[in-house]
Amino acid sequence: MEFLHLNDMTPGRTATVTELKTQGSMRRRLLDIGLVPGTPVECLGQSPGGDPKAYKLPVPHVEGK
Repeated sequence: MEFLHLNDMTPGRTATVTELKTQGSMRRRLLDIGLVPGTPVECLGQSPGGDPKAYKLPVPHVEGK
């Protein structure tokens, strides 16, 4: 199995999150948007300079009252 960082993904590439190697507020934000182990991620595109990139994540299922 090949491992790569999210930033190393190229447009059109898909991957599955296995772990988050960040801490603090950045980790919390990634978890908040649904980037948890097992989540499929697709790199949709990037700017000419390579940063920023756009990613597609599944829409989280939220239970209502």
